[in-house]
Amino acid sequence: MAYSVSPDAPSVAFDPEAGVSGAPTVKPGGYSTPEAVEDRAEERSSARVLDEMVELADLTRARKDLERAFPRAMVAGVTVRKRRALPEPDAIRTPPSARQRKARSKAKHTAQDQLPAIGYKALNTVISTPQTWEDTGAALSEARGDAQRLDDKTRVQVQRIDRAIQTAEKVPSRSSAGRSVADADTACGRRAAQ
Repeated sequence: MAYSVSPDAPSVAFDPEAGVSGAPTVKPGGYSTPEAVEDRAEERSSARVLDEMVELADLTRARKDLERAFPRAMVAGVTVRKRRALPEPDAIRTPPSARQRKARSKAKHTAQDQLPAIGYKALNTVISTPQTWEDTGAALSEARGDAQRLDDKTRVQVQRIDRAIQTAEKVPSRSSAGRSVADADTACGRRAAQ
């Protein structure tokens, strides 16, 4: 079923980042003007250029991680052979097999064993408190994902969570081999960020 759009209506695009949620399992989207989406993409592109400059600087790895706007990518690129398309939005997903569940459980436990206690604390604080989840999400949206534009307390918490995610991404998992950010962007109707 298609919806007709009035020719007098302002031009808008679906923006998955427009909504605010207090629950970690739900993230409502919204609509933004194409100019706002392009402006955010350009600002993020500029932050990535600054991150590249930080990487070229004569700093320790820990200091580089502290100065970066976005976390360092930990997942290797997906080969063409392993790339899979995302299913249709309304497709019914088949449950994972016993082998897949076992592999995911093993990868989860390996990642948890490698995670320091401060990472657990940061994750627990954000996930268990809906207001903290909402405040952190709103602060990241306001800063357009740039950790350097956050206040010190939020920045440290976000960087700890990023490191926890990186720890989980380091653990090889066959179930996540075929997905990429570009696939998710395409499925959401967004242009993949360059």
